[in-house]
Amino acid sequence: MRPFLSIKWRLTAGYLLVVLTIIALLGFYLENHTEKQYIKRLQRNLTTEAYAVGTAITLSDGSIDNLVKQLSKDLGCRITVIEPSGLVAADSSENPKEMESHSKRPEIIGALDTGQGFTIRHSDTLDMDMMYVSVLIKDNDRSLVVRIAEPLSEVDAAKSAIRTTFGIAALAALLLAAAVGLKLASGVVSPVVSLTTTARRIARGDFGLNVGVPSGAKDEVTELGLTLNSLGAELRRAVRQLREDKRKMETVFEKTDDGLIILDNEGRIETINPAAAKMLAVDAASAVGRTIIEATLNHEFAELIGRVLRTQSPATLEIAFPSPSEKTIHVYVTSLGQPEELDGAVVVMHDVTAARRVDDMRRDFVANVSHELRTPLASIRAMAETIMLRGKSNPEAAEQFAQSIVSEIDRLVRLSDDLLEIAKTEVQQRPIHKEEVRIAEVAADATAKIQPVADQKSVSLVLDIDPELVIQADKDAIWQILVNLIDNAVNYTSGGGEVKVSTVVQDGFISVSVADTGIGIPAADIPRIFERFYRVDKARSRASGGTGLGLSIVKHLVEAHGGKISVVSEVNKGSTFTFTIPRS
Repeated sequence: MRPFLSIKWRLTAGYLLVVLTIIALLGFYLENHTEKQYIKRLQRNLTTEAYAVGTAITLSDGSIDNLVKQLSKDLGCRITVIEPSGLVAADSSENPKEMESHSKRPEIIGALDTGQGFTIRHSDTLDMDMMYVSVLIKDNDRSLVVRIAEPLSEVDAAKSAIRTTFGIAALAALLLAAAVGLKLASGVVSPVVSLTTTARRIARGDFGLNVGVPSGAKDEVTELGLTLNSLGAELRRAVRQLREDKRKMETVFEKTDDGLIILDNEGRIETINPAAAKMLAVDAASAVGRTIIEATLNHEFAELIGRVLRTQSPATLEIAFPSPSEKTIHVYVTSLGQPEELDGAVVVMHDVTAARRVDDMRRDFVANVSHELRTPLASIRAMAETIMLRGKSNPEAAEQFAQSIVSEIDRLVRLSDDLLEIAKTEVQQRPIHKEEVRIAEVAADATAKIQPVADQKSVSLVLDIDPELVIQADKDAIWQILVNLIDNAVNYTSGGGEVKVSTVVQDGFISVSVADTGIGIPAADIPRIFERFYRVDKARSRASGGTGLGLSIVKHLVEAHGGKISVVSEVNKGSTFTFTIPRS
């Protein structure tokens, strides 16, 4: 704080201001009173002199102009005689014939109206203030106005003397008042300064400091010191408790898996924990100070917040966030204050994406399995009933139906095997035993398994793989991946087509591609091609004995190795499935 803004200097300045004001008012009063008294006395004297000049003029038979000049020398003032019309008849200083009309001068107008006129104005000729007194003189049928002018230099000199005297007095009084004021203010302010220093240190956290209080003192400053010491003790206890509570709350706020957001009464984010920022895919620092709609662009979320702030009633909602990754968040919002306080709201969020995904998968799984089982079971039932009714009369048909039943049962077995395989893979119960694997050898074994089907359809199988290429992977899993991809490629490629397996090494990954010249996949089906039981050509898939789970198993096995799988396809030109596996 600046020294001259302290209480001591302000008290002193106030004291000095009072003294200076009193002296100034007294000086102004005396100056004004002196000026008024002098002007009254001068006006009376000039009026008397004007009547005396008028009497002399009426008694004189000679030249008025000469008489006026002589009287002016005797009286020591300027005398002017004016006709009622305003023309100057005589003047002690100027040639009356060269002077302008005085009919509009206020002192002349006053004399003609009431018999006497009076005014004070600045004379440009003499460059000073002048007093003009005029009287009306009547001599028989003739009337004249006699005006006497006197400079106010004596008034100015008196006023100047008063100012000088009061200036010296004011300076002496101010010096004395300053000394007395500083002494009095120091006695009042010193204890307050000590209290302020102690309070400032307490504000900085030095709660162990106490104010020194004189024993036996009973004044207000002593009471304030005792109160400040008591306050410091209470603050020490309160701050210690607050720090402990804050540490616990910050730990909970930062470490909990639940998303927590604190909003003000306008719906703007005051605090957001890392879990909430991650759920909403926002930057915690940039989200502070923004509304929910500005931070998330989610209208459902914003409407929920607005409803709670308006009604002050808790509300809950499950909100789907489609980007950047699809999530389902369970949001609970409650007000922080009473309905009349409007202190804001707190938001608690739980990520239920996994639970909802499991529910959806369970429903889809039950529906798909039921659908996949219904068709072969219905066929088996129909063929079994046919054998029961006509088996004796038509042995050949009975044998054919029996073979079909065996084929359908084999398909059910494959379906159950694939379901068991994908279940193990999804819950990561299938162990991945990595070893050095020559990808060319595994691809040759997979091709050999599918070769009979390819020969039957006249589809060429081509391998373009470096025989020395080695990766760290589960050999059986890689074999199963290739068998599924090559089998799908052969099944969806017409006679005379080609299926080619090739590899590329790039950035620490092995990229394995299975390309065919088959019917291709429509663009609308590509995003769902790796879903369980999803088929592009359902009739052909079932006719080939497919279960609809092969590509789903492939996807899980590739991801279990830390890789990715993708597909590029064009209808009637073929498809290329590519998966990547880290080399080590």
